[in-house]
Formats: sequence, C-alpha cells, structure tokens
Amino acid sequence: MVGDLSLLIGGERRTSGDVLEVRSPYDGCLVGKTFLADDAQIEVALASSEASFQKLRKMPAYRRSEIIAGVARGIEERGDEFARTISLESGKPIRDSRAEVKRAVTTFQLASEEAKRLGGEVIPLDISPRLRGGSAS
Repeated sequence: MVGDLSLLIGGERRTSGDVLEVRSPYDGCLVGKTFLADDAQIEVALASSEASFQKLRKMPAYRRSEIIAGVARGIEERGDEFARTISLESGKPIRDSRAEVKRAVTTFQLASEEAKRLGGEVIPLDISPRLRGGSAS
C-alpha cells in the first residue's frame, strides 16, 4: 500500500471526514487512502491557486523556468516511486508507467525551456487555412 495521503491545500496538510480508498483495478488490493475535499476546502484551494497565480505572473521568467526545472528533477529523482504508484492505481504494466513518468519529466523540461522565452505575445487561434471546395488552399 502506498499509504494514507492528506490533502495539500494552500501549503498545509489537511484532512476531512470523508475517506477515499484507492484500489487497484488489477487485483482490487488497497493502494492507499486519501481524503475528499469538502466545499470549504475547495474554496480555500481555489483562493490559494489564484494567489499563487498572481505571485507567479510577477516573477521573472528565469525564476519560473528554475521552478519548473526543479519539478522535472523531483519527478526524475522519484521516478521509480511514481511508476510503482501509477501501476498500482491503474493496473498498467510497470514499463508503461515508467514511460509515463519519463514523458512527464520531458514535458516539464521542455516547459522549463519555454518559460524562458515567454514574452507575452498572443497568437490568435483563428489563424487557419481557408477552405475552398473541401481542401485547404
């Protein structure tokens, strides 16, 4: 079993009365227990999220990049633990879970590099080829 996991909301560990048991779809074994957030905890999480966004948007791009790179390193360092948990909770073969962890590391590494280049440019989503007679021109 992975263990009992409290909720992390606003930087603090929290629990509620409602417990969620996570079971493996493979054999039904108990993987771990966590708590279901109540309405008040959800409101605190949303407010904390908004406050974090306001803080991060003022942060220099290089610092945001460092934070994201740190996330990639943290996932990589605990890769075996994450892969094991993914396999237990999803019933996936461990090799697939390891690939999923590796993909997450790569995604955060790429996001870290992109964070350095973000300059506030907005690219309109309506840029697309015009269709004439069923084909792009």
